[in-house]
Amino acid sequence: HGCSNSNIEQQGLQKENSEILLKNYVSKHTGTLTVFKGVIEGNSPSEAKIELEVDNFYYNNGNSKYSGPALANFTRYTDGLWVMKRFTVNPNNMFGAIWFDTEEKVPTNNELNQIKQEKLWSDPLPWAGGMSPKDLIPMLVVCSIMAIPVLFYIFQPKKKES
Repeated sequence: HGCSNSNIEQQGLQKENSEILLKNYVSKHTGTLTVFKGVIEGNSPSEAKIELEVDNFYYNNGNSKYSGPALANFTRYTDGLWVMKRFTVNPNNMFGAIWFDTEEKVPTNNELNQIKQEKLWSDPLPWAGGMSPKDLIPMLVVCSIMAIPVLFYIFQPKKKES
């Protein structure tokens, strides 16, 4: 069973794709994914597990909070898509483990590229006072248009007085 990532990754469950899914899933529970330990082969080629650690994972309608080890179980469907079927907090405790059955789809490489591009456009830029590129562009366009008359005024040929 060990940690032979290469086999699993060839089948399409890539670390980066599954990590994005898990970060989103954990943040829906207002938690943070703190450690992504890696992909582990399951009992068959169409199964995989990911060990991770979470911080402040809320469940039970926000009444319970958990920080510590967690486990995500994935299944690969015949069309090649990987889906997270179960998310377990406190998996090493036989009596304290709590799991959530789910159908969260792991993004494909194309979807991942789209997510990255959207993130690029919407991530705040520290040097722009936390504004994102998609906020800045309309502002830059407006400023450029407003600057045209000023530039004309500054650079107009000076009339020589005689």
